[in-house]
Amino acid sequence: MVFYFKARPEAGDYTIFMGLDKHENEELIKYGFPEDIWFHVDKMSSAHVYLRLHKGQTIDGISEGNKVNNIDVVYTPWANLKKTASMDVGQVGFHNSKMVRTVRVEKRINEIVNRLNKTKVERKPDLKAEREAVNAAERAERKLHLRDKVSSIKSHVANFKSLSQVVWSCKIELYLMKIYLFGISSGFFHSNLEDRIVFFLLGLLLPFHIILLFLLDMI
Repeated sequence: MVFYFKARPEAGDYTIFMGLDKHENEELIKYGFPEDIWFHVDKMSSAHVYLRLHKGQTIDGISEGNKVNNIDVVYTPWANLKKTASMDVGQVGFHNSKMVRTVRVEKRINEIVNRLNKTKVERKPDLKAEREAVNAAERAERKLHLRDKVSSIKSHVANFKSLSQVVWSCKIELYLMKIYLFGISSGFFHSNLEDRIVFFLLGLLLPFHIILLFLLDMI
């Protein structure tokens, strides 16, 4: 059994939840979301309470509130929770102690407790299925992002090929112009048959010149 609560409307659409006992805590530890922030009363046997943030939010954006008197409440992102085989059911540690924060609660504010209790809902969620659904959505998002990136690369390649075709066209036209100018300067139209044969052979070399230019571009 998991208990769900809603934060006050002016604070935003946030869900607060906690397990019924240490066995539910174990499941919450195992199948938490990256957006979950874990809370626990330091050095006391107490419930593990989670606050689920929105995507893109960080632990720095959490407002502080009071529930009981003169206690230290520790909190850290779910990803920082550490579970080993030697730990008891419901027990948890931390990967990085620097990511664990503490807030001192000096005075109990009953209004907060009463308001949260009015939003209390009991459910038996399939935590594993919920986590797998989130993983599937994240994989689909990454796949879509990768597809967009591939499409962008293909577009750039197509533009490059189009530009290459223009360059090739200019090179061929330039080569033909060189042959034509050579014919004019060498007096082709007024030369003897031997000169015309030489000029004709130069024209036959054009395809080989094009292939050579292509090979040079590939290097």
